[in-house]
Amino acid sequence: MPPNSRTLFLVHWRIRGCTYHRYESVGPRYNHTLEWLVDEASELCKENQLRCETARSKLITWFNSGGGIFHVTGKPGSGKSTLMKYLSGSRHSERHLKAWAGGKCLVIGRFFISDKETDKANLSQWLYRGLLHSIVEDLPVPDGVRFVSLLFPRQWKQKLENEEVSIDDEDVRTAFADLRNKHALYDKHRFIIYVDGLDEYGGDCCELRRDLATWADFKPQDVKIFVTSREHIVFDEPGPTGGFRLQDVNYTDIYQFVTSKLTGHRPYLNRVNEVDRKTLQEKIARGSEGVFLWAHLVVQELNLECEEGCFSGLEGLEYWVNKLRREVEV
Repeated sequence: MPPNSRTLFLVHWRIRGCTYHRYESVGPRYNHTLEWLVDEASELCKENQLRCETARSKLITWFNSGGGIFHVTGKPGSGKSTLMKYLSGSRHSERHLKAWAGGKCLVIGRFFISDKETDKANLSQWLYRGLLHSIVEDLPVPDGVRFVSLLFPRQWKQKLENEEVSIDDEDVRTAFADLRNKHALYDKHRFIIYVDGLDEYGGDCCELRRDLATWADFKPQDVKIFVTSREHIVFDEPGPTGGFRLQDVNYTDIYQFVTSKLTGHRPYLNRVNEVDRKTLQEKIARGSEGVFLWAHLVVQELNLECEEGCFSGLEGLEYWVNKLRREVEV
């Protein structure tokens, strides 16, 4: 490994430190769900068609030529993190974003906030470290070398002189501020930043929202930020440049999931006739009210009921559907 590449690797590893990154724990989307949002060739179902068309148009336009912050909100369990994971790695998203980047190198940074972390006092540190780490990781090696040497000059010098490298919290704060403020870093690069779960942020969420908005405003041609949260998170004026509520547009995806999971289960096919199946699948998808997690639990319970021979038909559905809704709400 060339000296600069080796030094980059070692300093890059130190940047991450104890970063908690939830990306790996988020499950993948189901089959081709969500693809319609960024692939114009995907057909839209007539259910909520106008809202879906509007959401897709907003998102693709923002990816291709927009700026500022795009904010997707949603109920707990509606699939916000799954959406974020899909979009941040989708070839369709990347195609649109490369059109926006033009002749510059597209750089993708991402961080998934989690309220499961016990030491929430350090969450801002993990957020900064996670974003810095993912940005450097996404860069070609020569560009990564330049970024790290500019953002962590002392540590870069230490490693070149074979000294022990340490990166403390203050170093990370300074580097993150420099990332937002050094014009030289934007000469050949454009950044898309994905931050999932703003509502789970354990620090000063207002300050975090201001930091993100300031960053997007500082280099409006070169930085755009995609965020997700529950609906109570609101940005200060002028606010995001685009967004939508996930539960308003995910009925078709939930229906596809429900239908596929149920009709792929032999006991369900044996116990429920074809007419009742369609009614049942629609009832579950509508009853979910945009909450993917709830639909998953209902399907799981229904398949179990069919396996055990306990399913009492449509007349018994309402009882345990309402029971599951209460349990999920609790």
